[in-house]
Amino acid sequence: MLRYTADVRTLLWAAMFPVVALAHYARPQLCGYLLPLSLYLGFVFAVPALFALWSMIFINYIQHVHCDPWSEHNHSRNFVSRLGNFLAFNNGYHAAHHENAGLHWSKLPEAHGKIAHLIDPELNQRSIFGFCFRSYVLGLFSSRFRTRQIGRPAYEPPDRGSLDLRTAEVDAVEAGTNTEMA
Repeated sequence: MLRYTADVRTLLWAAMFPVVALAHYARPQLCGYLLPLSLYLGFVFAVPALFALWSMIFINYIQHVHCDPWSEHNHSRNFVSRLGNFLAFNNGYHAAHHENAGLHWSKLPEAHGKIAHLIDPELNQRSIFGFCFRSYVLGLFSSRFRTRQIGRPAYEPPDRGSLDLRTAEVDAVEAGTNTEMA
């Protein structure tokens, strides 16, 4: 039976492909047979997980970009297509979600219906795909398709004063590991 020493490559391999790592330490002669299985599992689980993470961040970004965080109703962009909301548990009704965070997802269309007339029409989009195509593809060629700020930007508080960036009596600029090193 062959014995392997644990080196950096083995540790990296163990971190990336648990099935191969198990075979490597349990029965090294199986390592060659489990490589295709581990690559398959990597593509079946790792690639979709990374795509899902990127998708969640991107969708969260476009639901809030150029909205007025200080407004009562214009703080989020809504995507009201039936298919998109079916697939995302009605997360497209984002203003209603923010205003009633504990509301069950099945009741969000009704809650959105009550406030839809109070929301800027530009923030009620039919489709997330249409919005992205208009804003990020057609927007390259014409500025009229790009998003624009609705209401106040995040850095401009409602009272036109300055923002207090302190929490729990700690200045946000001076917190963190850099303060410990000083």
